[in-house]
Amino acid sequence: MNSILLGQGLIELLISVIFGLAMFFLSFKVFSLLTKNIDEIKEISNNNIAVAVLIASFIFGIMLLIKASIGPAMDTLILLLNSKESTFLMVILAIVRILLFFIFSAIFAFVILWLAIKLFTLLTTDIDEIEEIKNNNVAVSFILATLIISMSLILSKPLETLLSGLVSPPSQSNIGISINLSVFLDGLIQLGISIVGIIFVFFLSFKIFNLLTKDIDEIKELKNNSLAIAILMSAFIFGIMLIIKAAITPANEALGFVLSDSKATALTILFVIIRVILFFILSGFIAFLVIWISMNIFMLVTKKIDEFAEIKNKNIAVAIILGILILSLTLMIYHSIVSILNGLIKTPELPKDGGLIKLQPK
Repeated sequence: MNSILLGQGLIELLISVIFGLAMFFLSFKVFSLLTKNIDEIKEISNNNIAVAVLIASFIFGIMLLIKASIGPAMDTLILLLNSKESTFLMVILAIVRILLFFIFSAIFAFVILWLAIKLFTLLTTDIDEIEEIKNNNVAVSFILATLIISMSLILSKPLETLLSGLVSPPSQSNIGISINLSVFLDGLIQLGISIVGIIFVFFLSFKIFNLLTKDIDEIKELKNNSLAIAILMSAFIFGIMLIIKAAITPANEALGFVLSDSKATALTILFVIIRVILFFILSGFIAFLVIWISMNIFMLVTKKIDEFAEIKNKNIAVAIILGILILSLTLMIYHSIVSILNGLIKTPELPKDGGLIKLQPK
């Protein structure tokens, strides 16, 4: 039996359960403070599904981002437990540090998710989303829930990278704050680009969907609480955002190669940041193209039914089928997008022998 691994697992389980429950309750309270125009308890008691969907997505998004801190936080504890110089006090301090990682992630999640909601509602001047949700408009709530969950999924990896830069290296016997500058900057730059990129791409996806479906006035239909439109639009936007997420790993590698190079200059870093932005744009463009062409091919094959006319008439069943088509295609092309973007990364050159160690006979 590996007692160190068992002890680490038990400590992680205890902290995760206690902190998870505390953050769930706190997220609900914070949401209530941020939405002063809505009495959440009253609305939920009155079976306001729109409010429930928005609250649930907000809490779930925060939990996803907090989850991103578990790996880096537990790395600190693992390094300490494997150290022969560790003491009981050091373990306690490591647990405190883990809690600080969780708290930082929670605060980051609260701020970023709420700012994203506010910014999106400011950009969509044709509709007052919060007022519509207060009036139990589930369709509008679905759109905001898609934004929240998309942001959480995409930002979780950059946040994990940033926190990994705060993990003490194995050579240290103490647990004082130690920053791996290249990893920390990598995560910080990714976070900055991702936050701006997500909101821009989400808003752009919303507008492009409106342009591609000229026979449907999406804003009008959303105001009329059309769940069919909300499901199709949410699937379309969420599919785009998943593909954008595919750019995170290649972007991380591109940044990592440059930031870990001692010869890297400010100009080199600027160029790689531009390259990362191009990764996001390219992945978004491919996603738009593939999803829209696939939808049209599917609708040409199914001539017996006019999907858009049915969705305009609030046919939820048809919207679900098209939504599943979009998400399925997204999952199918996800790996190929990662491969394409990886092919655009300049990797460190290996020696001619491939870096293999040659054994010389005596």
